[in-house]
Amino acid sequence: MVIDLIESFDEEYTVRSSEGSLVISKNQDKN
Repeated sequence: MVIDLIESFDEEYTVRSSEGSLVISKNQDKN
C-alpha cells in the first residue's frame, strides 16, 4: 500500500492511495 501526502501552500491536502484509487482533497477558502 503506497500513500502519498502532498501539502500545498494553499492549505490543500491531497491523499492518494495506490490500492484503490482513493483521492481525498481538503482545501480551505481564505477570501
